[in-house]
Amino acid sequence: MGDTTPYFYKTEDFGKSWELLSTTTNGIPMDHIAKVLREDPVTKGLLYAGTEYGMFVSLNDGKEWKNFQQNLPITPITDIILHRGDLVLSTMGRGFWILDNITSLRNSAISNLNDTPVLFAPDNTIRYRVPRRSRDFPNYPDTSVLIDYYLPKEFTNEVKLEVLNADRQIVASIVSDSTKTKTTKEEVENMALSMTFSYFDNKLETKKGINRFHWNMRQKGAWDKRESRRYKNGPMVPPGDYIVRLTVGTEEYEQPFKIMVDPRMAKEGIDSTIITEHLSFENKVLQLLTNVRKFQSNLESEIKKSKGDKKENLEKILKEIKNDEGAYPQQMLAAQTAYLSYIVGDADKIIGKDMKERYLELVAALEKLEKEANL
Repeated sequence: MGDTTPYFYKTEDFGKSWELLSTTTNGIPMDHIAKVLREDPVTKGLLYAGTEYGMFVSLNDGKEWKNFQQNLPITPITDIILHRGDLVLSTMGRGFWILDNITSLRNSAISNLNDTPVLFAPDNTIRYRVPRRSRDFPNYPDTSVLIDYYLPKEFTNEVKLEVLNADRQIVASIVSDSTKTKTTKEEVENMALSMTFSYFDNKLETKKGINRFHWNMRQKGAWDKRESRRYKNGPMVPPGDYIVRLTVGTEEYEQPFKIMVDPRMAKEGIDSTIITEHLSFENKVLQLLTNVRKFQSNLESEIKKSKGDKKENLEKILKEIKNDEGAYPQQMLAAQTAYLSYIVGDADKIIGKDMKERYLELVAALEKLEKEANL
């Protein structure tokens, strides 16, 4: 009848009586007609309101409302559903929209953000694998732990994220790309000596407000001569208890979280024990791949400095490691080791006898060539 006032009602007695929630004086404009209201199924008092002109959220059971438009188009919100920690919206003529992982909204700290950084507890995350990229499969997102944190101001070179396992050993250390100039080559080499995967990532935001980082659960991979690929594409960490630590300047903040076994794998009998044993063997293969690649690199450097019989002998050894140029070359030691790493890391599984035997054969082959080279 021409009344555009948004009316939202709530009941606490299964519909026997209803209470009108105050909206127009507490955050929602007078002409934003009410369309849909949902309460969060996990956090009491966290409300999501869809109106004729967009989204609003209340952290205190409707006493106050805040605009929650983000990058949504200005359009009627026709329905809202909370599904597995994601906020899903339907709109009038502008499609479906999904906000991934609303864990930080469910944290009580979000209603009192001030001059102190806040690290929100990550949601427990299922560890899963996606099909390898191809034209025959959709581009499914990789598994990742979503880490949300609040910064009261812009920081340029003082933000770092670390992931610790249950024994408080650091398995990944991520710093913002803006800190890259502060890290020396010597420090990077020292990082490479440990099992910690230390790397720069310009997606680790340092801007004011709430930021989000997607940690892909990857550990340290094999060494590569190309710096852009060095130690990357390592295996995923095993399921278990973890801690994320945010360092801002001299202050540290920690939150626990869990990484869980893919329930589809659990049905096939693959549990955390099998995954841990598989990972232990995969890391041995990756270390072997690192040793082979470094040996090849050292060999190539030594050949450039050598002459006569010594150079000829080293070149002969190099041919046992490195593939010849051209199409369809015979696969030599470096390629064979890389292939074993590929096969081992392709899926979570019980390591077969053939893989273990092949690993020992490759170890013996490398030791033989190292002895012959006598570098």
